Formats: sequence, C-alpha cells, structure tokens
Amino acid sequence: MPEYIHSSVRTTITDRSFVTLTAQGTTKLFAAMLAERGPENQIVEINTKEEFLFNFGEPNLEKYGQTGYNVLNWLESNGKAYVIRCLPATAKFATAELKVGLVKNATTGVTTITPRATTLGSSVIPTIADQTIADIPTTEMDMHIATFYPKGKGKWYSHRDTTIDNNNFGFQLSVISNYDKTFNFRTYELSFTARDESGVDQIIEGPFIVSFDKYAKDKSRESMFIQDVVNKYSQFFNAVVNTDNLDEILAETEIVPTGVNPLYIDPIFGTVTSGEGTLMPVS
Repeated sequence: MPEYIHSSVRTTITDRSFVTLTAQGTTKLFAAMLAERGPENQIVEINTKEEFLFNFGEPNLEKYGQTGYNVLNWLESNGKAYVIRCLPATAKFATAELKVGLVKNATTGVTTITPRATTLGSSVIPTIADQTIADIPTTEMDMHIATFYPKGKGKWYSHRDTTIDNNNFGFQLSVISNYDKTFNFRTYELSFTARDESGVDQIIEGPFIVSFDKYAKDKSRESMFIQDVVNKYSQFFNAVVNTDNLDEILAETEIVPTGVNPLYIDPIFGTVTSGEGTLMPVS
C-alpha cells in the first residue's frame, strides 16, 4: 500500500464472511447417539468432556459413528450438550443372580442350605420366577433370591465376564452382627465394585446396610429392604428380589433351640443371630 506525505484517507477491508463456530452462548447441542455405555433412551445434560467420557465412554467411529466426536468438540469449546444414548427394545441388561443352594441327601432325605456362586446372564427385563421346596429334585436345586443389574444396557456392563473388555463390575455381600440387638431382622453389608487397571477390585459404591426382610425399616422409618435401598441410592445399579422364594426357605427351616424368632434367620449364608440358636437343615 502506498504511503503519502500529505493528508489522506486510508481504508482497510477485513473479510469476516467466515467466523469460527463457538459453543458459548444460549445455544445448546442435542445429540442422539450410539455409545458403549450410559442410560438408555434418556436425555442427559453434559457440561464437560470428562463428564461425557464418564457417562458414555470413549467415542468409536467404527462402532458408534461420528456423533460422539462432535459432542466432545462442542464441549471442548465450553458448550453444553444434551445427549441421549439410543438403544433398540431388544437390548439387554447384564445380570448377576444371587442364589441359595438346597442340597438333598438322597439317603436321609434331609436338605441343607449352602451359598452359591453368582450366576451371570442377561435379560431385557430382569425377573425372578417363584420356586417351592417341592420342586427340589433328588439331589439339589438353586433358589433364585435376587438379581443385580446396571442402570444401562449393553455388553460393557457384564459382570465378571473376562472374555469381554472392561466388564469389571461386581458386588460384595456379607452378613453382619452390628445391628443384631437393634433390629429384629438380619442385616447385611452390600457394596458394588469395579476392577482397576491392575485387576484389583475397588469399591465404587457402599457399603449399604440392607435387609432381605421387605418390611425392614431403620430408626428413621426408612426402608432397609435391599431392593428399595439399591434402587433408591445406587448411582449405577438396580435390584430385584423375590421374597416369596426367601419365605419358602424360611418356612421349611428348623432351629435348635426351638422358639427362636424366624426373623433372626439368615437364609443367604445359613446362620442365625449370635446366641439365638443354630440353623438346622431343612427337614
């Protein structure tokens, strides 16, 4: 541009026909997408990249398409997004089933109670069928008591299935005696776990103090029934419990000495409150 030594007017034209998109302001991004995990068919407000990755996992172009990357770019520009993970009606929950084993002695006809290892599976809608002691065959059967399942569907949530990456969730359940003199029902500690990068189980929720008595309440009259506690307070899991199957076990259980309140029985691990008697085999 020429320079003038006398008075003059100078004009500069700057092309602003293209402006880089910014996510700041009142505009919010809505994204319907596929993802490895997250709530199904629910709109979730996301404000940061870390929040997106925690809820929905890393995007994968081959598996889930481009949308996840678009959301991350928007969040990195200080925007807010509303994200929904889309799943078909046939998508399944990963399930972990808690069962009690009933083993019959073929000679004496006496049946004993024994804890069982967790059974893994999947279901569109987790349910538990009613069973009766009369169903027991000549050797043994399992009474299905409870099923724990994540709030999201998909293989990523599978419990303890080491053949699929990242399937590292589980639960820990133990009977406790701390509240034996406080409540007239047995109490348990329930925790949910996940494996870290070194393969060690780490507690991610709990311990919750729970009971398998559907009428159990604490001193604040809040339910302690395991199904109610998990479904209300767990961030990651739900539970369904078949109390009829528990009642079936309790109805057939004898205690020595007699006269012990059946509410003190622990039908999961086969014990009763300390000092109250010894749990005997089902006759």
